[in-house]
Amino acid sequence: MNPESASPSAPRRRLNILVIDDEPAMRDLIQLALDYDGHRTLVAGSGEDGQAIARRMQPDIIICDVNMPGISGHEVLQALQAEAETRHIPFIFLTGCREAESIRLGMAGGASEYLTKPFRPEELTEAVTACARKLVWLDEAPGTSRPSADSG
Repeated sequence: MNPESASPSAPRRRLNILVIDDEPAMRDLIQLALDYDGHRTLVAGSGEDGQAIARRMQPDIIICDVNMPGISGHEVLQALQAEAETRHIPFIFLTGCREAESIRLGMAGGASEYLTKPFRPEELTEAVTACARKLVWLDEAPGTSRPSADSG
């Protein structure tokens, strides 16, 4: 991906985006917004399933809720950041949790963006675009490369 393809006026690369949220209606809404924007989505209804999909499919970006049964979004982020195969994946929290401590924890843990519900589709598009720009940098920086889904 070249830098021009991440600019607002240039055609964008179709990204593979993993959505992790325990609420089916919210997953559907996020998926609809991403599909409308031209991306492919993978979905998971729990943190455990999301981690497994992230490891197996190596999505370009992960969008995750914070408060879920089982393991929380913060725990998902922590686990994926601890693994060389997944730590490069930009991680966006999209959650109803507006507490300052949760936001600080997410950003300190390595999240790229932290959006709160309810959200506007434009906010999600902007966050995804910002993460795509980071992917461009990773793809083009000397001596760096992202693992591909085919490498594992």
